[in-house]
Amino acid sequence: MTETRRGGTATRRSTGAPERHGPIGTQREKESGESSEGPGRAVAEGHEAAVLLSESRASVDPELRSAIASLPESMRRIALYHFGW
Repeated sequence: MTETRRGGTATRRSTGAPERHGPIGTQREKESGESSEGPGRAVAEGHEAAVLLSESRASVDPELRSAIASLPESMRRIALYHFGW
C-alpha cells in the first residue's frame, strides 16, 4: 500500500499487490523438493521441465540466431554476448 497525504490526513491507495499478513517464507509448509505426492514427484516434474526447456531451445535458437545474424556487426556482437553465445 502507498500513502498519499491530502490536507492533514493520510489516505491509503491500493498498489494492486496482495498484502502479506505473516512473515515472508511462511507460505511453504513442506520440505524443499516435496510435492503433495511426496519427494519423488518433484524430481519427475523437474525432469519434465528440463525436457520442455530443451525442446523450446531447439525450436527457438535457430530463428533467434538467424535474426541476430541479420544485425549490423556492432549490434550482433553485443547480442551474442548477452545471449551467452
